[in-house]
Amino acid sequence: MRLLEQRNKLIRVKARLKRDREKVKMFDGSIKLVNKFELDEELHCMREPFTEKFYEQYNSGFEDYIEGRWEEARRKLEKVENIRGAPDGPSLSLLRVMREHNFKAPHDWEGWRDLD
Repeated sequence: MRLLEQRNKLIRVKARLKRDREKVKMFDGSIKLVNKFELDEELHCMREPFTEKFYEQYNSGFEDYIEGRWEEARRKLEKVENIRGAPDGPSLSLLRVMREHNFKAPHDWEGWRDLD
């Protein structure tokens, strides 16, 4: 068991080092984040189950959320689950926040909120 724990720890450390190297490249401009989504094999695999229609609907709903059009955002984000065929964590989180405000953006809404 001890050997397995050491192996898992080594895997986590190597993954952390890889992420740190990638962050440096992104911040110094030698790699563009948008390219990372297109070229990184792990990100590609993670995103594979999601269709273009899913991303279009989510992005449109998220834009409405940021702009304070929360009724529109609600309509679009609720459709995301139907498109995916399963609950979507980020959409559910935004819907929960908007529901707490009866789907009306606060009068001082600036397109962002403090995370709890």
